[in-house]
Parts: sequence; C-alpha cells; structure tokens
Amino acid sequence: MSSARPFDAQAFNANFNHHAAEFGAHREAIFDDLRARCPVSRTDAWDGFHILTRYEDIAAVAKDDVTFSSEPGITVPGLPADQMLRLPISIDPPRAFFYRNILARFFTVRWLKTLEPWMRDLVDDMVDGFIETGKADLQTQLGHPLTAKFIMHITGLPMERWYELSEPVIAAVGHGKDDPSGILRRGEASRILAAEIERQKTDPSGAPDEKVIPYLLSLEFEGKKLTDAELMGMVELLLDGGFDTTLAAMGNSFIYLSKNPDKRQQLIDDPELIPSAVDEFLRWVTPQQGLFRTAMVDTEISGVKIAKGDKVYLAWPAANHDPEAFPDPHEVRFDRGPIRHLTFGVGSHLCLGINVAKLEMRVAFETVLKRLPDFKVDESGVVRPPGLGIVYGVEHVPITFTPGRKRAAAAA
Repeated sequence: MSSARPFDAQAFNANFNHHAAEFGAHREAIFDDLRARCPVSRTDAWDGFHILTRYEDIAAVAKDDVTFSSEPGITVPGLPADQMLRLPISIDPPRAFFYRNILARFFTVRWLKTLEPWMRDLVDDMVDGFIETGKADLQTQLGHPLTAKFIMHITGLPMERWYELSEPVIAAVGHGKDDPSGILRRGEASRILAAEIERQKTDPSGAPDEKVIPYLLSLEFEGKKLTDAELMGMVELLLDGGFDTTLAAMGNSFIYLSKNPDKRQQLIDDPELIPSAVDEFLRWVTPQQGLFRTAMVDTEISGVKIAKGDKVYLAWPAANHDPEAFPDPHEVRFDRGPIRHLTFGVGSHLCLGINVAKLEMRVAFETVLKRLPDFKVDESGVVRPPGLGIVYGVEHVPITFTPGRKRAAAAA
C-alpha cells in the first residue's frame, strides 16, 4: 500500500505558486479549493497578485480592457512573452485592433478549408513513417511536426527549419523560469527569424496573398511600411501561440483516450462526434495556464478590492472547470454541444488561432483513430516539462499499436 500523502490543496493555496510542479499535477483540486473558499484570492508569490477562479469574473476582466490592461505585461514573472513586443496581445485596444485585423485574413474558417487537404496529406505522411513499426511517439512524430510545420507553411518560413525554430519556443513557453537555457535558445530562434524576415525583404518566399510574412512586407499604411519591431512582434506571437498550445492539448487528449478506451471507441464508432470532442478536450485540458492583467484604477471584483497597479491572474483552467458554467466540469463529455469555454480567452484578445487548433486536432484525431485504432499509451514513458511556464505541456507520449500499412501499400 502506498504511504504517499494525498495532495493538500488548501495547504498549497496558502502559498499559491503557478510555477510550482504541484500546480500542473493538481490544478483542478487547487482551483476547486480556492473557488469554494475564496474565489478572488491573493498570493504573495512573485511580488503578489490576485487569483480569479470563477468563470464570470475571469470573462468580465478579460473583456474590460479599460480597467484591466495587458500592456504592463501578461505573465508573472516576466517570461519571454513579456520581454519582447507581441502584437496584438501585448497592447490594448484600440491599437490592438489594427494588428489583429491585419492578421485575421489568415485565420478564417473559409481560408483554413483550403489548407485542410494539405494538412491531411502531412498527417498521413507522418503516420506512414511509423505505422509499420507498431510503436511511435505521438508528440515528437506527429503533434510537434504538425503544429510547427503548419505555422512555417502559412508564414512563409523555410519548412526545413521547423524544429530549429519551434523547439526553443516550446522550451521557453512550456518550461518557463525553470529552464534558463530554453530562454537563451528562444533568443537564438528570434535572431533566426529576424534574419529570415530580412532575407525575404529582397527575396520573398511566397505571394503576398498566400503567406503571412510576404503579406506583412507588402503592406503600406499612409505611405509607411510596418517597422521591423512590428513585423517581429506579429510573427513572434504566431510562433508562440502556434507551436505549443495545440500540441499540449493533443498530447493530453491522446493520453485520456488511451486511459478511457470506451471514449475512444465512441469516437471510432461515430466520427461525427470528433468536432465536439475536440471542443470538449480543449475545455478539459485548457493547455494555456492563464495570463495576467494589471488594474489601471482602484476597483473591485466580486466585492474584493483591487488596487491600481495590482496584477490579476486570469486562470483559464479555473474558468473552464467552474461547475456553475460547466456541469460535472472534470468529466469529459462529448455531448455538451457548443460550449463557451475560455481556452482561447475572450474579448478583444480572443486568440486568432482558435480555428487552426480545432482543425489540427480534428485532423489528427480522425487520422489516428482510423489508422491506429487500438493505440495504447505507455504511461511510464510520458514526459512532462521539468517546470511549468505558460503551457500545461507534455513532451513525450509513447504508444504501441497493431502495425498497419502505408497508404500506398494499402491502396495496392
């Protein structure tokens, strides 16, 4: 019999620290405890901040850009996302809308439909690479190259450098303060990106209406081009958001499906459930741990006084597991239908990549469930980052399955 003591959420919350290893392992219990005892609480960690745990409070603050600003920084302590301008997430409306509207054309459902055949071929090619072996790592051999290569494809960055650019971003965003080397490598990735943008100024890699970087380089407003800082700020945000969050959601979802073969079989028997399953997993996993806002005036949240200059933690997982918003919130239910989860935020900074994430996960789920239907995760080989930064990630999801045939061989 194990002598390990059960996790004490109330004791943890006496010194709440969103970078502690226990946070990633027990965040539902941690937020349940706070929501029940003190839904708007405060911690002294990292110079102090308020923690919001109710869906209504978190959504209200995220929508109120006048009272709660993003510009003093959206992470605590300041991680790479705050050390360099990220557009539009680093600034408040109305200026943020200028940059958001520029990028929006690349994230519409209609535009993404034109990319779905390319994405399906990519995923099938990756599965062909390991299907005959009966084993694989769903993160390193599928999820990571899928999410990274998609961003490289739409931005116009050289596809062969997908790992060189994505690995440092994942290390810095996922590991956070506990991996200083990841932050240094992130700086090197930024230098590679800056050099590539400079190269494309004279040798564009795609038509302006097809790729993000050529499009940004072609724009003029009142006779002026975007500055280098603006260009970097917009593309860096695409890399930060595109490389890691969907990857984290996929990895955690595949682990769940392996542990719950009845749920997996439900999706195999009824593939039309997969879109709603994707939405439910995005709610249940909530890969991004949360972002911060700073109070610009003295105010209140649910009767709790918030002083001007105070940091407020918008804990997306807490909102997505609030029983007032989602009955039985810790259960995965594919029948919830359309749900207003906060995985991608809400308000003026609603993540532009929401449709990308859903498409990537849907295509990955459909392909894996069709071609590797009996996959089983070796939980002893699951590896998570050593610390917890912004994203609740997973680095390795090793699986075994009945070997299959490559597409060409199956069609013969």
